[in-house]
Amino acid sequence: MTNILVIDDDITTLSIFRALCANISMQFIGLQNFEQFKLCIEMNLQPNIDAILIDIKLPFVDGYHILNWIRTHTTLAGIPIIAISSNHDELEKIKSHGFRGFIAKPFRIEGLLTYLHQVIYEGNKWLVLKN
Repeated sequence: MTNILVIDDDITTLSIFRALCANISMQFIGLQNFEQFKLCIEMNLQPNIDAILIDIKLPFVDGYHILNWIRTHTTLAGIPIIAISSNHDELEKIKSHGFRGFIAKPFRIEGLLTYLHQVIYEGNKWLVLKN
């Protein structure tokens, strides 16, 4: 079973991912901030994670900081980290920081499954999902 972890302060985004995962028997973990994520990792509360999706514009600690924190934890090495943002102007910055992909908000559910499959299982190095 595929396990994805989504960090986003937007309840609607988390609800969309939760519903999508429930429909295809994918395990979903939704968190709203860095502190929840850090606690989850440090207490080893997460299952084997196949992908982490992070909203770039989180309050207090942004997605870039979270990516840098992830890189310091060997238990998370090799997991594709995907940026989520409504700011499409940050695409090059997101890529240069080393995210594996980018999902533009608002996104279409139809292409999301294919996108996640390509990033997680086909090992694509850089993928963008835009409307």
